[in-house]
Amino acid sequence: MSIYDDIESYGMTGEDYVAPIADHDAIAALAGPAVAALLEALSEAGLERHLPGVGWGVVNAIHREIERLDRKADDNAAVIRTLIAEQDGTEVKDVELQTAMTAQARMEECREALATFREAAAEAYANATGEPWLPRSGSRAGHGVTAAQIDARAMLTAARDKRAADLNPEGPRFVVSGPAKWTDVDAVFAALDKLRSRKPDMVLVTKGAPGAELVARKWAALRGTPQITVAMNWSLGKQTAFKAIDEALALAPAGVVVFEDAAHPLTGVSLNLIQKAAAKRIAVWRVGAASPTARAVA
Repeated sequence: MSIYDDIESYGMTGEDYVAPIADHDAIAALAGPAVAALLEALSEAGLERHLPGVGWGVVNAIHREIERLDRKADDNAAVIRTLIAEQDGTEVKDVELQTAMTAQARMEECREALATFREAAAEAYANATGEPWLPRSGSRAGHGVTAAQIDARAMLTAARDKRAADLNPEGPRFVVSGPAKWTDVDAVFAALDKLRSRKPDMVLVTKGAPGAELVARKWAALRGTPQITVAMNWSLGKQTAFKAIDEALALAPAGVVVFEDAAHPLTGVSLNLIQKAAAKRIAVWRVGAASPTARAVA
């Protein structure tokens, strides 16, 4: 049905008309091929070296629009709460409340549709680059997605709204840490696959750091394991990473996994994590690159 069919059927004209949003299957069928075609065009134009940056930016633009809608919806929800409190039985107040509620429903609908669009675009990016798309900051909680990138602060402060479930994935949480220069992908994948075989509903928690943590995040994206990324507050200076550790442990993890080897001995940050976890009686698994050996996570 076209826009004109809608107008004829429902009598909507001018500013009254709001185009219906396609269903999620249709959105995915449109978004995926469109982004894939763009990335293929870059490659055919001899611009393949720019493909990862452009592709990441396309998906990120959609991601940022979702974040903008989330903020707008939160503001509108506050307006709705105020209007509910101000209801006095008059038609004016009732109309104001109905208008705000209609706007809220529309924003939620658009947000879910954009999330589907983003995940289809992210899949096209992954197919073209061989790397999962990951936001550099903020939250990623999609519609029917295989992985979730979640800002821990947002999770801890989330109100009882329909997004709370996405921001608070169920399952035992495991904090992963390791050297920023760690490059042994196989060691990380082997250890986390072993852990996932015992805890299939596990949730990965990292600080979003490079090295071992980045490899772990890519593992989670490929395995469909939910993720929580504790955002680091760089204004804290030298205490930034240590504060992030406190926030990660505040999520009540079931265990901690720390990667180390002779070439990459424990850093002060990882040692601090191990000590704080032990103080909270949280199981710690210290994994070496050659062979994962340490206290097993219960």
